[in-house]
Amino acid sequence: MNPPLSNKAALSRWILPGRRTPWPLIVGLIGLALLLRFYHLDSSPLRGDEAFSVRYWAVPFDQALALSRIEPHPLGALLGFGLWKALAGDSAFAMRTLPALFSVIGVPALYALGRRLFCDAQVGAVAALLWALNPMQLYHAQDVRDYAPWAAMSALALWLLLVACDRRRRIDWLLYGLVATLALYLYFAEISLLLVGALYVLIWRRQALRPYVITLAGLGIALLPWLWQGWQLAHSGYKGTAALAIFPASLPLLWTNFLPALIVGDTLPALRDLWSTLALLLLFSGWLLLRRGNRRAVLFLTIYAGLPTLLLLLASLKLAVFRVDYLLAATPALLLPLAYGARTLHHTLAYRSRPAAWMLTGILAITFIGLPLAAFSEYQKAPDWFGVRDYLIAHVQSTDLVILSTDDASTGAGDPAFEYYYQDRTPVLTLPNPKVDLTAAIRDAADHYRAVWFMPSGVNAGVVDQALRTNMQLISDEGAGRGLIIREYRALTVSPAEIEHPRLLRAGAVSLRGFSVEQSRQTLTVILFWQPGTVTPATVFLHLLGSTNPASGTPLWTQNDHPPQLPAVAPRDIYRLPLGSVPTGRYQLSFGLYDPASGQRLPLVDADGTALGDNTTLTTITIATS
Repeated sequence: MNPPLSNKAALSRWILPGRRTPWPLIVGLIGLALLLRFYHLDSSPLRGDEAFSVRYWAVPFDQALALSRIEPHPLGALLGFGLWKALAGDSAFAMRTLPALFSVIGVPALYALGRRLFCDAQVGAVAALLWALNPMQLYHAQDVRDYAPWAAMSALALWLLLVACDRRRRIDWLLYGLVATLALYLYFAEISLLLVGALYVLIWRRQALRPYVITLAGLGIALLPWLWQGWQLAHSGYKGTAALAIFPASLPLLWTNFLPALIVGDTLPALRDLWSTLALLLLFSGWLLLRRGNRRAVLFLTIYAGLPTLLLLLASLKLAVFRVDYLLAATPALLLPLAYGARTLHHTLAYRSRPAAWMLTGILAITFIGLPLAAFSEYQKAPDWFGVRDYLIAHVQSTDLVILSTDDASTGAGDPAFEYYYQDRTPVLTLPNPKVDLTAAIRDAADHYRAVWFMPSGVNAGVVDQALRTNMQLISDEGAGRGLIIREYRALTVSPAEIEHPRLLRAGAVSLRGFSVEQSRQTLTVILFWQPGTVTPATVFLHLLGSTNPASGTPLWTQNDHPPQLPAVAPRDIYRLPLGSVPTGRYQLSFGLYDPASGQRLPLVDADGTALGDNTTLTTITIATS
């Protein structure tokens, strides 16, 4: 049996496909791939597209069929995630398990491809290792989308095609047809890899053309729903979702962004500095193959990487689809020559200096093993939706409204990830919205809700925030997660119900009618409500007192003093006491007023005229560990 692309004269130097497969090694590589893919699988929140998949892809058949008319992902992906959700549940861990398991299939597929294309089991083993460690494959293996399953099944389909062309058995063609159909039903871009296989048969395996054409005919029948969905999408007005910065396509980005991302990942831009070294290894591999007379392998790998890229470039002239994710299935075309180059360098050096050979192997091993570790160390796939969820659950009441700003003012669509983590808890409004007048919506919210909680993010956040500041009063402005903040607003008129602790206190002409307290991990927010008509030049102090503070030698742990915002200026007088350095324990919130000129405190009396001294405890506060 002749290997498909190797130089026959060089076969004596390589391990032939007929040799025994090192199953312990393959099982070990599969175990490594599983370990990396399940490591902190759900430690990062779902990003928006993942949450969209969980909420809107993984649905019953009739809903998936309706969605397939406008969603640019094949019906097989929608139904697959829907079935998996029904079996495993909709948690982030459960939903990410499906692409993680599919991605592992790429390990034996890369081993088999490397062994068959280069007639060398060691090249196959290195290629399988590179797939297991590849940061881009790891990223998508932990992503509730169809990219990782597609890439793995595409590599498996190509290997099955090589096997079918060599063995020419019906079972091999049937297996190829089934896997190729599955790959196409996972992602539309697989059509470019199908063309790669077609060129392989036409150029190097014409004797297998008849069974290949028969297989394609059967595949065409199986793809009738796929073709129907493609027709629907072509007339749906879909324009693509790639960022405007890379639309239309930019050829330099292929070298500076796409190729580095496929090999070293794109989670850490600093890793792209490694790309120049790996590019040299790729060029060395190509030169070595040409020097050894294996031009067919060079041409095939060029077609494998180049044809999908060319078709993506052409599509990008009309659609915003110039994204590296859409080339994920072409990754083997880069990993295979890297594996060949690394293996050949090691053997070449071993003839002259074994220490140098193992030193090179060690450097390469540390480099590629370090790639996923470096990516994991800065693993921030999505905003901290955990922090946002926990903050809102702790603070938002059933009579409150949550407002999000949207980047898509034409539809008013919110982030599906927020909906996933905060769904059905309290009313949520997304602004701007073409169906809603922004100012009228905020005024209506002020009239009907105790408080409005706003998370400013995206290009339209400023417009929404300005409307809130104009029509409501800002109460708090706190961090609620990594890089995210939540702002609380209330109406410009005070409802008696929001005064949680009615308490009449007087200091001269100053009259307090009550207060409210809101506590978070970062801040204690105290709202004082003054009687209308109150006028004073005094300054209010709020002190949090407890056991002796080692830093000051006094019971004072945190404070906020400022002249009161009286009703003539603002309906609520707001004080924020930072809690970052306050340890766990029980504390007293002390209140009083003093003359800012002399520093003399004013005497307080209660509603009955009872003298309280120059300060009084409003309430007791419990600080607990977060």
